[in-house]
Amino acid sequence: MALPCASDERHVTVNEVSSFCAGCARFPGRMSTAASTSARSAPAAVSLSFCVPGCCEAVVVRVREVAYESGGLGFRLFPSAVWLAAFLASQPALLRPGRVLELGCGLGLCGLTAAVVGKRLEPGAPPLVTLTDFNPGLLHAARTAASANDVADTVSVAFCDWALEAGALSSANESADGFSEDRNPEYFRVKKQQQSSTPWAPLPRGSSFDLVLATEVLYEMHAALTLPVRS
Repeated sequence: MALPCASDERHVTVNEVSSFCAGCARFPGRMSTAASTSARSAPAAVSLSFCVPGCCEAVVVRVREVAYESGGLGFRLFPSAVWLAAFLASQPALLRPGRVLELGCGLGLCGLTAAVVGKRLEPGAPPLVTLTDFNPGLLHAARTAASANDVADTVSVAFCDWALEAGALSSANESADGFSEDRNPEYFRVKKQQQSSTPWAPLPRGSSFDLVLATEVLYEMHAALTLPVRS
């Protein structure tokens, strides 16, 4: 299933993103990514072109941003995701056959880049990528994007909630050890959203991976405190 070609789709190269971000170096308050469509009135599709060593043509990865109500803080692309995706594309040796995990994948750009680049370089044995998040809206967006990028056969999507696994919560609504809604508003907003959505299969316990990716995952204190437990 391919993502529809929207009239507002933005086609961006990594060089354009790098140049834009370099120009913001003296003004951190203005920092954003050239790929972002956050200023638009509605979510948009974004395609990123990567020059990959060993590939004669640029590799293109496409994602579609979602509404904040559906995706929460992961609803759009952020600079670090674009930078990490560009780094992966420039270091194809990292993406040889193996297992790749993306934590808090959001729209899934980094994991999808690993899958697309790896499949292009190793068509017979591409890396197996698992995209994880705790927001059901983002998991749906990531799975749709995997199909749109023709890597659904090597990309799986799974639910992963670090706080729940670490025992910070005894249930969806009960806090423990000072883990409260006023200190972690986004987490609890998504937890309420989960109650009206179809459950996603969790990341299997005991899973092992050769490469773990993560960007923009420490917005709230609980994430910083519980992320090491999973690793």
